[in-house]
Amino acid sequence: MRYISNTAAQQKEMLGVIGAASIEDLLVRIPAKARLSRPLNLPRAMAETDLIRHLQRMSGLNAGADDYACFLGAGSYDHAIPSPITSPPPEPALRVQNRARSRS
Repeated sequence: MRYISNTAAQQKEMLGVIGAASIEDLLVRIPAKARLSRPLNLPRAMAETDLIRHLQRMSGLNAGADDYACFLGAGSYDHAIPSPITSPPPEPALRVQNRARSRS
């Protein structure tokens, strides 16, 4: 879902529906010491395409489990398993038939 900002009139209407006079009324139960007393230091808003490009550049700086030895995941990492181990065992009926053939 894309972010759609609300106008001041829409915010006032929504607050009225829930019986609050302001956004501050919604926050009154949060202790003052738990609130940030200064504005957030955020960069300017970006267009969606610019933001996607920016986040892709940032994510390219992350190291992945395929790039380095990774010991997390309780054994759920790439490792070699010999093919006889990964092959399912033969059905019991087939084992009996094979034994009978090997005796004759």
